[in-house]
Amino acid sequence: MCQGNFRRLQVRGPGKKIARNAGDSGRVEVHGFDGTCRVEHDDELIAQLRSVRRGTDGAFILDHGGGGSLWVHINGDAAFLWFCPDSNSHPGFVPNGMWPGDRCDVRFVLLVGGSPDDSIVAPWWQLLPIEAAYRAAVEYLHSPASLPASVTWFELGRSK
Repeated sequence: MCQGNFRRLQVRGPGKKIARNAGDSGRVEVHGFDGTCRVEHDDELIAQLRSVRRGTDGAFILDHGGGGSLWVHINGDAAFLWFCPDSNSHPGFVPNGMWPGDRCDVRFVLLVGGSPDDSIVAPWWQLLPIEAAYRAAVEYLHSPASLPASVTWFELGRSK
């Protein structure tokens, strides 16, 4: 049943800046298919994240500019998060056991400074529903230094 369920997700690097009002300071940069913009409010962030979608695929990187970042890759109804802490020596965190769907791994093909052959295959247990990913993004907007609390996280192993 899982054969042939892989979809291709292409992510491009940041492009043009999306114009903001002169008084907006912005709290997080959202890098996506359409370039980069700064957002400050929950509804503004959710609207931007939904507009990043291309058909059933989407991707974005949330960055406060101080180190850590939250990466979200979307494929159909599934999302994959990677929380990168403010450290070069830590491999990060991924969701753990939040996917209610089929137990199928999902492939996300990336084009971020690489070739179309570059990809991530996320095991089913690291997936989560799209709305849960959006909720985590809003939490990250307000608390950039900590893991979004609505997600059950798995800490990736540190290399020695």
